[in-house]
Amino acid sequence: MSHASRVWIVLATLGATYLAISYRYDVATAVGPARWLAWLGPTAPLLALIALSAVAISGRQIVTTLGTAAWPRPAWRLVGGLGFVAAAMGLDHLSQRLFATPGASIVDLVAWSLCGLATVGAALTAVWPWRVIARVARILGPALGVAAVVAGSAFAAGHATAQWWGPLGSWTLTTSYQVLSWVVPDAYVDVETATLGTDTFLVEIAPVCSGYEGIGVVFAFLCGVGIVFRHQLRFPAALLILPIGVGATLLANVARIVALILIGSWYSPEVAVGGFHSKAGWVLYSMLALTLVWLARSSAWMWQVPTAEPADARSGPRPDPSPYVAPLVAWIAIGLATGLGSVHIDWLYGLRPLLVGALLWRARATFVPPRDRWLDWRAVACGATAFAMWWWLVPGDAGRVQAALHELQSASSWQRGSWLAARLVGAGLVIPLVEELAFRGYLLRRFCAVDFESAALTWRRWVPIFASSLAFGFIHVQWVAGTLAGLIFAVAFLLRGRVWDAAVAHAVCNLLLALGVLLADRWAWWL
Repeated sequence: MSHASRVWIVLATLGATYLAISYRYDVATAVGPARWLAWLGPTAPLLALIALSAVAISGRQIVTTLGTAAWPRPAWRLVGGLGFVAAAMGLDHLSQRLFATPGASIVDLVAWSLCGLATVGAALTAVWPWRVIARVARILGPALGVAAVVAGSAFAAGHATAQWWGPLGSWTLTTSYQVLSWVVPDAYVDVETATLGTDTFLVEIAPVCSGYEGIGVVFAFLCGVGIVFRHQLRFPAALLILPIGVGATLLANVARIVALILIGSWYSPEVAVGGFHSKAGWVLYSMLALTLVWLARSSAWMWQVPTAEPADARSGPRPDPSPYVAPLVAWIAIGLATGLGSVHIDWLYGLRPLLVGALLWRARATFVPPRDRWLDWRAVACGATAFAMWWWLVPGDAGRVQAALHELQSASSWQRGSWLAARLVGAGLVIPLVEELAFRGYLLRRFCAVDFESAALTWRRWVPIFASSLAFGFIHVQWVAGTLAGLIFAVAFLLRGRVWDAAVAHAVCNLLLALGVLLADRWAWWL
C-alpha cells in the first residue's frame, strides 16, 4: 500500500470519528467547562488556514519522509489499532459526560482533550513508526510557526477590512439610488438607515450587500484561472483583468439591487425576497466571471496563441468530457435561472428535465448499454441500500418546510399536479443519469487517468472512489448522507464498469424516496 493510501486511511478514520462524535453531541447546548470549547467556532477558519499553510510550506519534506517510511512492526500495528478503538470509545464516553450530562468538571474537559490526542496518536501509530511521526512533527514545528504568523496576519487583515465595508456600502447605496431614479422618479433613499426603494417596496443595504462578497468570489476565481493557465496568459497585461473584474463586480451588484427593488415593486415582493435575492448574486457573479475569462481568452493582448504540440506529446486524442459534464452544468444553470422567479417552490422546475433530457438523448450512445444488459439485480440492491441509509440518516418530516408545503397546497390542482409529475420524472429518470455521468462516468475515472474512458477500474482505486463520492456529497445539503450514497452508487458502477448500473441504483433510490415523500409525508426531501 502506498504512503498516499496510508494518509487517506488515517484522514478517513479520524474524519469518521469526528463526524460520529459531532453527530451525537452538540457543543452549542453544553454547560459547564464544555462551554469553553465554543471559542473553536469563530477561530476554526484561522486554525484551518494555519494547518493548510504549514502543510503547503513543508509538504515536500513531509511527502518525502512518509514516502520512504516502512510500516511499523505488526505488534505496533496491533497496539495502534487497539489503542485507537479504546481511545475512541473513551472519547465518546467523555463526550457524553461533557456535553450531555450536567455537573461536568474541568477534570472531564482535560481528560476529554487528552483522549482526543490519544485517538489521533493511536491512529498514526497504527500506520507509521514512532520515529517517522516524530520526524514529521519536527518538520511541521517551524512551518506551523511561520504559518501562524502569515495566517494570523491574513486573518487580522480580513477583520481590519471591515472598516472598508462602510464606505463601499455607502457608494453602493448612492449609485443604486441614482440608477433607480432613472427608472422610478420617486425613488426613496435614507442614508442614515441605508434604506432604498419605492413607495411599495424598500430594502436595507446592509454591509453584506455592499459587494465585497461578490468581489471576493470573482477575484478568487480569476486568480485560480491565472494560476491554471499561467503559461497561456501574457503577463503583465493579463493582470489588468483583476481590477476590471473588481469594477465590473461593483457595477453588477448595483444592477442586482436595482433589479431586486423593481421586481419587488412591480411584480412580487415575495419573489424578490424569496427567490431573486438569494440566487441572483450567484447567477450574476458566475456569468460575470465566465465572461471576463472569455474576454481575456479573446484578447491577443492577454492570451497567447497556443503552439502546436509535438506529434509524440500524446498517445492519441483525449476523450471529450462534455457529454458527461454538460448535462449537470445545464441542470444547475437552468435551476438557478428558474429559481430567480420562485418563492419557496420552483414552479418552472419542469424545464429542467425537459431541456436536460434533450441533452441526454443526444448523448445516449455514451451510457445506454445493449437492451439485454439494462438491468442488474445488484444495481437494484445498491439503490435499495442507499434508500434505507437515507431514510435512517435524513429526517424528512414536513415540519421544517411548512412554508413551502403551504405554497404547494395553495396552488391549483393543475399546477400542483404538473409540478409533482415533473419532480417525479426529474428525480426518477433525469437526475440519476445527470449526476452519475458527471461523478461516476467522468470524475471517478478522471481521477484514475487523463484518458478516463479507458481507465482501468478496480476495487483498489479507493482514493478516486472516495474523492468522487465526497464531491458528490458536497452538492447535497445533507452531505454526509450524500457521500455515503455516492459510495454505494460507486459500488454499483464498479460491479460491471457501467455508468448505466450506477444510474439504475440512483434511480431506484430516488423513486423509493419519492414514495416516501408522497406516502409518508417526508416532504423535506423534495422541498
